[in-house]
Parts: sequence; structure tokens; C-alpha cells
Amino acid sequence: MTAPDSPSEIRRTIREAMLGHVPFDGWSWDAFKLAVEDTGVDPVLARDAFPNGPADVLAATAAEADAAMLSAMERHGGDGDPAERLAEAIRIRLEYNAGHEDAVRRGLAFLAMPGNTRSAWRLLMRTVDAVRTAAGDTATGLRGMARRNALASVYSATLLVWLEDASEGREVTWDFLHRRLRPLTGAGSLADRGLARASELPRRLREAAPAALPLPGGPAPEADADPLDS
Repeated sequence: MTAPDSPSEIRRTIREAMLGHVPFDGWSWDAFKLAVEDTGVDPVLARDAFPNGPADVLAATAAEADAAMLSAMERHGGDGDPAERLAEAIRIRLEYNAGHEDAVRRGLAFLAMPGNTRSAWRLLMRTVDAVRTAAGDTATGLRGMARRNALASVYSATLLVWLEDASEGREVTWDFLHRRLRPLTGAGSLADRGLARASELPRRLREAAPAALPLPGGPAPEADADPLDS
């Protein structure tokens, strides 16, 4: 077999070869070295492509899944109920890894290790942002932040169900997903309720300020004034 020589081909072939070793060796340097041997890539070029070895391969694998999901959703078009589009985007993203469930489990174990939690959060939120983009969710500011965090919780929980789901067509997973999305996207959603609570904070601070702080050019408050008593 002729070894690939372009950077993109080197990254692709190592990524694909490593998936065959991860179920046995995890996302480890051993699995990375075996994948490099399988592909015939020069080890120096392999380290240039993935300086952090298995951690970089895992991140590249997740990025490839995100990109494939976005492409599939773009082919489907932009019409439809927002909740259904969110569900479809998550379904496509999860099913991209069908047949590699052990590699996903190993990936979760790797990301749960001390020192990897920041990477885990970054990969999760990158996937959530891709799902929101695919579904046409363009909310920004506090509303966008609330939706983003809520969707991260939904995606993470659904992933765990998907990994253990032996039902036909994974119907248990998709039923679970729709139930979890309903309070997120319907009227009075969790995200909107969180936003409403957050928007109350400036008003409450304004109400408390006159009792606690002197207004510009105004008299100082009494020495024993306690804003908590008002």
C-alpha cells in the first residue's frame, strides 16, 4: 500500500486506521502508533499532522462528524419545524458513529480523565453549535447562551442512551430525544424561563441600588442603612 503524502490524506488515513485500534487500546499513544504503522505514514509526518497524538485524532474525528452532519442537513433543506430540525441534526450526528460505539465509549472515558475536561467541553460545545447552525437556530446573547447550554445537556444525555440502545431502529433513543427537546423548544421553554430569570437581575439591582449606594451628586446613605431590610 502506498503511503499518503498530502497533509489531508495523512490525517484522514490515520484517523480511519486508529478507529480499528481504539476499541482495544483506547485513545492512547499505543493505538496512535499502531495506526501510523498500518498506514505506512512516516512517523515524523504523523506527528506533524497530530502533534498531540490521540487527543488530536479524537478531536479531528469529532470535527469530521460535525461537518458530515452539517452537509447532510444542508442537503435536506432549511424548512420544517425547529424542534424537528434539532432532532434530525442530533440523530444524524449520532448515527454518523454507528458501528463505532466502542470507540465513542472509549472517547468519553478519555475525555473524562483529569486534564481533558477542557477539551471535552470544547468538543461538546462545538458539536452543539454545529447542531444549532444546522437547525437554523440563530439566537444570540442571553437567549442564545441559554439555548446552547440546554441543548448541550440534551445532546449529552441522548448520547448516553444511544450508546446502550438495542431497540429496533434505536426507537428508544429517538423517543427519549423528542421528550427532552419538547421543554427546550416549546412555549415557555426551559431556555426562555432561564432567560426571563436572568433578565430580572438588572431590574432587581436597580431597585436595590438607591438603598445601598449614593446616587451621583446625592446624599450618602445613613450609616446604619441596610438594603436587605427594605
